[in-house]
Amino acid sequence: MIRISTRRTLSRAIGAIGVIGVTSLAGALAACAESDEAQNLDGDGGPSVQPAGDDAGDRADADAGPEASAPPAACSPGGWCHTALPPKTTLTGVWGDGAGVVWAIADDGRLLRWESNAWKVHATGLGALRAIWGSGPTDIWLSNGAALLHGVGASPSTLAFTEVETPGDADATITCIWGTGPDDVWAVGGRADIAPYAGRVLHYAAGDAGAHAWTSLDDFAREPMAFSHVWGSAASGVWISGVSYDEDEWSDVGVILRRPAGGADFAAEKLPEDTIYTGSWLARVGGVSTTGTVTTVVGTTSLSLPASWRAISTDNGATFTWTYKNGAGGEFPMNAAFTIAADDAWSAGEYGRLRHWDGAEWTQAAVTTSGSPLTMTFNAMWGAPSKDLWVVGDGIAVRRDLSK
Repeated sequence: MIRISTRRTLSRAIGAIGVIGVTSLAGALAACAESDEAQNLDGDGGPSVQPAGDDAGDRADADAGPEASAPPAACSPGGWCHTALPPKTTLTGVWGDGAGVVWAIADDGRLLRWESNAWKVHATGLGALRAIWGSGPTDIWLSNGAALLHGVGASPSTLAFTEVETPGDADATITCIWGTGPDDVWAVGGRADIAPYAGRVLHYAAGDAGAHAWTSLDDFAREPMAFSHVWGSAASGVWISGVSYDEDEWSDVGVILRRPAGGADFAAEKLPEDTIYTGSWLARVGGVSTTGTVTTVVGTTSLSLPASWRAISTDNGATFTWTYKNGAGGEFPMNAAFTIAADDAWSAGEYGRLRHWDGAEWTQAAVTTSGSPLTMTFNAMWGAPSKDLWVVGDGIAVRRDLSK
């Protein structure tokens, strides 16, 4: 059982928090998002939106874009290609099947499908969607806050979504979904509006009778923590990030828990603190991603400064060595991450910040297709190594070809 209610408790307990036994694992990456609302489905019947260049009103980081007087291009000098979205679309999450179909969720209840180089509105009225993950092209999970929606069908274009019953505190919003396959899915969330925080960790698997069902990990629910992300891989196991409130320090305290592959319990990872501002620690996680042996975490410290934490394993995911870096997003918080290798990762966040890690530094990517900098917020990213990397947010969806 986890007990982390104060900063002092954390410093004594971290690294030795045995938690809960659950089932096994084997899988890939995480993509999670934020946002809230009801449900109703359309099938495929939404309009098709053809790809186009950046809107004249869009602004980005002016990082080597063309002259402001030139017409907008479809792709930036940095290789980021802008796609046309339906008007007034705020995307909160993105996930792809790795075979050409990409899904994006919106805060107004729309589910979009990228297919044949166009966004199509696949469904509407699903509630304010916060998270998406799938085990394959025809097995997709969504969260609209308190509820989980399951989409199945003969093909991506015929997917129909139904709400499924889930245990636990319905007020603890589900913010992230991840799994290793159709028989092993995790969902986490919580309430972090007032202390003590409350958490929710759910697991989907086959029961003793062979039927699949969601179960609540009650030991997590009893902790005064809200959970924000779940991710993992076959090599590294299952990871969960959470946050509690330290009343002594008047600050959030973040924690990352890992259950190694083949293990039964979760334990806290020991993360390094700020190397410049002594006594500043991880407060909140914004984005996470792992290859199995390399893990990237972006977030903010207890001084509200953007930072990144990198974990590298030299024994195929059995143990990890963590390093800390100030300023993952410059002065702006980052909301998403994608890891390709130890010297190749991306983070995205507020005010059009889309940054690349080269093994030593975070540098701003050239995203703008006009002379004007982007100012919209990036909320989520998803990628398939050696294929595509997608970044979505407030009125924007950009892609980069990773095969080049």
